[in-house]
Amino acid sequence: MKKVLFISLLLLLTGIGAFAQVGINADNSVPEPSAMLDVKSVTKGVLVPRMTAAQRDAISSPATGLLVFCTDNNQYYSNKGTPGTPNWIMVNSQWLSAGSDIYFNAGKVGIGTGTPDQKLSIRGAGPDEGPIMQLGNSDLSHGLYLFPGRQNDPNPFILWSGTDPLRFATSLNGFTEWMRIAPDGKVGIGTSVPATILDIASGGNWDLTTGEGDFRIGNSLYRLKMGMALGGAGAGAAGIMQYGLPGGYNVLALGAQGYKILYLNGNTQRVGIGTDAPVAALDVHGTFALADGTQGAGKVLTSDAGGTATWANAGIHTIGESYGGGIVFYVYDNGRHGLIAATADQSTGVQWYNGSQIATGTTGDGINASVMNTALIVAAQIAQNWTTNFAAKICADYSATMDGVSYGDWYLPSKYEVNLLYLQKALIGGFSIGYYWSSSENNEFTAWSQAFSNGFQTAFTKYATLYVRAVRAF
Repeated sequence: MKKVLFISLLLLLTGIGAFAQVGINADNSVPEPSAMLDVKSVTKGVLVPRMTAAQRDAISSPATGLLVFCTDNNQYYSNKGTPGTPNWIMVNSQWLSAGSDIYFNAGKVGIGTGTPDQKLSIRGAGPDEGPIMQLGNSDLSHGLYLFPGRQNDPNPFILWSGTDPLRFATSLNGFTEWMRIAPDGKVGIGTSVPATILDIASGGNWDLTTGEGDFRIGNSLYRLKMGMALGGAGAGAAGIMQYGLPGGYNVLALGAQGYKILYLNGNTQRVGIGTDAPVAALDVHGTFALADGTQGAGKVLTSDAGGTATWANAGIHTIGESYGGGIVFYVYDNGRHGLIAATADQSTGVQWYNGSQIATGTTGDGINASVMNTALIVAAQIAQNWTTNFAAKICADYSATMDGVSYGDWYLPSKYEVNLLYLQKALIGGFSIGYYWSSSENNEFTAWSQAFSNGFQTAFTKYATLYVRAVRAF
């Protein structure tokens, strides 16, 4: 039997040497011309050497292309290296196919690394390698590149074609773009043509009391809201609002150069300058300047009845000013002193006397002569008849309240003072075009008056009924 086996083997070796091809089959078919060894069977296969990975790695000087089967993981390996530096590579692929598609779901994939730690791990070959991933069309006229960072520039970045915007969109309604970065670096949210570094297209959400606005920083408990109206009656209205839970700090601070300057306290609904705990609607800690054209050295800030503030000298008053129960119509001593007129007539027709034709001695005229004149007239006429009313007594009895102060020192103006009233009648207002009594007596039967239609002064009999406007001094 051993002789038969030896002879068969010898004949086989002779055939190999003669034909340089070997065919192993059961149908006596000729080997393929391009194959050195052609094994054919429909019931059996070929077994290559089987060994562990340790045994594979112990092979001395394995030839390039040497094939073995590793029993550790039941995979074929081929030496892709050299006999001196073997590199055993798994022959079979774990990628699966589905038509023209391939996929892999058995583990992690590494590109540039043999130890991937993510589903897909891509690493460069060196510390200064360029982009590690590229997406683009066929000629790369439009593309996206991913850079992992370099040794001297460790910050990863995304690079895209210079003339293209980088767009961010969802599949809502097919395709809806929400944000883009333009080629010049401008970012647009809600707009495809950003005009500034950050351009947010408003949605018209300016109701910050009940809504969240167009832009918000914070969370549902504490946040800063901003919004702007784009249409309707409030078009152009813009708002900024801080919001926080009751009991929180809830202060919106505005500042510059590292300093907080203006505080809007939401808890107290007050504004503070230099303080975050204002105790009034506007609380200023420090100095302030108000320049409205009326400012000047030594002046103080005053206001009119409507609250409009202007600067005035300390204790200084001006013609037309509401002051002292009426309206200033004459000033002297640089505005520290002057005369005030009542805001309306005290009578539209009253006699100068109370029925007694007597001389009162009130021939005084000029500024403040009315003070003595009024006192003399009242004393003389009351002594004759205290039951009737007359011009001087009406003025003496008059009282006016302004800013909580009642002023009762009113007089019937002198002849000179009545003319001053006439000169400022338009500014004071409320005058008739008729004649107004003065406190200056002409004689025991007549007293001086002035027509407010043309300024003409004349002496009327004391029983004439004329207009009366009281004055007082300050």
